[in-house]
Amino acid sequence: RDGRWSEVIPYLERSLYYTRGDETKIAETLGWLGTAHLRTGNAEKATDLLLEVTRKYSDQIGLTLRAYGNLIKHSRDSGKGKDVERYVAAVERYARSLIREGKDEEYPLLYRRMSQIMAMGGYAAEAREWAEAERQ
Repeated sequence: RDGRWSEVIPYLERSLYYTRGDETKIAETLGWLGTAHLRTGNAEKATDLLLEVTRKYSDQIGLTLRAYGNLIKHSRDSGKGKDVERYVAAVERYARSLIREGKDEEYPLLYRRMSQIMAMGGYAAEAREWAEAERQ
């Protein structure tokens, strides 16, 4: 909150040892650790951590969407259009798989979050589609 991300990294890394196998805590910690690395300019490490959340903890829907959102925002802010496209395609595949499996009922914010993520990535038409799908 105070912009002191580099000070937080060692604490987050250490806290991974105390999650006791709790997947929610692990995914949340990895997500925050990824965010901290993004904020301190270590994009490669951040990307690895955030992608780990999307791969290993995809059942943590909110945290997975947050990880994708961070990847998309960072890529867009960095002018990496190919990465934005890749992450947008991945998060859409993920969200559509959740809908096919009926998991959108477990996470009622799915459509709203997808609309926000699409808008953040610069995909206005897709953002509108997700927002409209929420109303149906």
